[in-house]
Amino acid sequence: MSLHRLLQLVACAGAAAILSAPVPSGAQDQAAVDTATEEVRDEDALTCWWRTTAGAVRVGEVFSLVLTCAVLETDEVQVVPEESRLDPTAIQFPPFDVVGGSRASDILEPPHRFLQYRYNLRLITDDRFGLDARVPEMAIAYRVRSRSTDGALSEGRDQTYQLPALPVRILSTVPDEATDIRDGGGDRFEVIDSRMFAGSVLRVAGVLSLALAAFAALAAVLAGIGRLRARKPARERRVPGWLVRLGVSRELAGIQRERAVTAWTPELVDRALSAARIVAAGLVSAPIAVLPAAAGAASGRGRVVVPASWRGRRRA
Repeated sequence: MSLHRLLQLVACAGAAAILSAPVPSGAQDQAAVDTATEEVRDEDALTCWWRTTAGAVRVGEVFSLVLTCAVLETDEVQVVPEESRLDPTAIQFPPFDVVGGSRASDILEPPHRFLQYRYNLRLITDDRFGLDARVPEMAIAYRVRSRSTDGALSEGRDQTYQLPALPVRILSTVPDEATDIRDGGGDRFEVIDSRMFAGSVLRVAGVLSLALAAFAALAAVLAGIGRLRARKPARERRVPGWLVRLGVSRELAGIQRERAVTAWTPELVDRALSAARIVAAGLVSAPIAVLPAAAGAASGRGRVVVPASWRGRRRA
C-alpha cells in the first residue's frame, strides 16, 4: 500500500472518532440554551411600544412619554430586560429634558408580564417652532433564561430590542411623517388600577345597599303582618277542632281523677257540666265559641281551657 493511501485512511479514522465522541454536558447545555434563545427570539419574547400623551406641545410644556413592554415569562422561559437603564432618574431623551417619571405595577397576563414606565418630558428651545422634535431611538437590552431538563436556569447572551424614534410636533397637531392623526387612546396602568379599585368599591357598596334594602323590605313586611294580626278580631283566630277535642278529653280525664280522690264539689260539678256542654254541642254540630284565654284562666262556669296551638304556648 502506498504512503499516500495510508495517510488517507488514518485521516478518515480520526475524523470518525471525533464525530462519534460524546459531546460534553456543558456544551450540550449551552447548545440547548442557544437553541431555546433562538426559538424565543423568533416568538417575539420582548415587544415594546411607546406613545406620548400629546401629539403637539408648546415650548416648555410638560407632557408624558409612556413606554409599555410585553415580556415573555413562563415556567420554561423567562425574558429579563435591563430595567436599570429604563429608570426615569437614569434615562435621557435629548433634546427633551426628563423632569420626572414613575414606574407602574406590573400586570401578569400569562404567558406575558406587562411593565410600564412614564417619563415627564419638556422641550426648552426657540428653534423648533412648527417643526418635529424627535424622541431618539432607544435600545432595550435583555436576556433569555431557559430552564433545562434538570430544572436549572441557564442565561443566554445579551440581546437588544430597538424602539424607533418618535416625532413630537412643536405647535402643530400632526408630525410630518404621520400617516394618520394620532389619538391618545388607552390609559396608563395607574389609571386602570385606580378605576378598577373604584369599580370594586362601588360594587361592594351596591351589594351592601341591596342587602340593606332587602332587610328593610323584610322588616316592613313583617311589621305589616304584625299589624294585620293585631287588628284581626280574636274570634277569627280559629283553633283546630282536634285541639278542642283534645283539651276537653284532658279536662274530663282530670275530673275523673279528682273524683276518684275526693267527693263531688260545686267546682268539680261546674267543670264537668261545662265539659259536657261542649261535648253535646259537638255532637249536634252546634257552634262553639273560642276565645283567647287570659293568664291564669281556669275551666268552669261554662268554659273549658284548651291549648290554642300544637306547641301549647297559647291557650283558649
